[in-house]
Amino acid sequence: MLDIGSLARGAGYSDLKESYVIFICLSDPFGKNLPVYTFERRCRESAEVELGDATHHVMFNAAAYENAADPEIKAFLAFVKDNKAESDWK
Repeated sequence: MLDIGSLARGAGYSDLKESYVIFICLSDPFGKNLPVYTFERRCRESAEVELGDATHHVMFNAAAYENAADPEIKAFLAFVKDNKAESDWK
């Protein structure tokens, strides 16, 4: 549905703009204990073939905030999980 609103009638697939779909989860949606899951579209039969639609799906897992390497992401996810700010980041 994001793509429909992004293209003018008759525009080509290559005219799609880069887009991000972001989910912020309080629990781990995949059970792998990763703080961030990033997905981009690839061909199941041949992983080196990408769809090339510049769509990214990013899922933040607040339950695994301690595993985040990036201190800003770690502080953000800790805030989401515990509702307490632990950073001076502005």
